[in-house]
Amino acid sequence: MVEKKLVLFNRKSINISNFLSISRVFIAVLMIVFLVKGYNIWLIFLLGVIAALTDVFDGYFARKLNQITELGKILDPVADKITIICLVIVLIYLRGFPVWLVILIALRDLILLLGGLLVIGKLKYVISSNIPGKVTANVLALLIASYIIDLKFIQDYLVVLSSFLIVISLISYCFIY
Repeated sequence: MVEKKLVLFNRKSINISNFLSISRVFIAVLMIVFLVKGYNIWLIFLLGVIAALTDVFDGYFARKLNQITELGKILDPVADKITIICLVIVLIYLRGFPVWLVILIALRDLILLLGGLLVIGKLKYVISSNIPGKVTANVLALLIASYIIDLKFIQDYLVVLSSFLIVISLISYCFIY
């Protein structure tokens, strides 16, 4: 039996799609610094929109330019998770983001990380993001935006929807694993 080898880093890994995924984390760091320093909320919101666009375009360019890599399959969701977790932790202190929801997000991400590592270790394969996972990430982005620009009238609805989608996406990934 021939053992499969997972190759994360090669020349094909250095591409626009992976650059966009990595840049999302740096944009999140800027957003956090600007939030803590009390910069203009709309500037922070604009950075959030740019971060969301990097998420859209990294996948678009990967498919369009045939640049789908194993590294990219890891970088994209990891960048999403780092961005979301870091922002919500800061928003706990600055805007009263629900701590229990941050714990739910972190638990789901930890379970997905461990499951992903198990799959990579046993099957030498990286599982791509799925539709429930992408929808969850987008709703969480809307929720974060609602806390950044302080849209209290929609926050409760987005908290409930996000909670539901976090559980649904976890279940969907468990079926994949």
